[in-house]
Amino acid sequence: MHLLFSQHARRRMRQRNITEGEVRACLTDYRTRIVGVTSSVCIADAGTRSLKVVVAADRDGDTERFIITTAWRGDDDN
Repeated sequence: MHLLFSQHARRRMRQRNITEGEVRACLTDYRTRIVGVTSSVCIADAGTRSLKVVVAADRDGDTERFIITTAWRGDDDN
């Protein structure tokens, strides 16, 4: 799966110390997925924390994902 990141997602990842590997793991092994019309939210455990990744609606099936933003669940009201 090819991941594309918005500038916003990259900034948030740097601020929150979230790695691309953690994002990829969240998208492949999530415990909760909320599907919307324009985006989906995947939530997965990453060690002792939960990671939330917001992804744009599928652009190319399962081969490409556009990451809108990322956050540790519970931080910044997430």
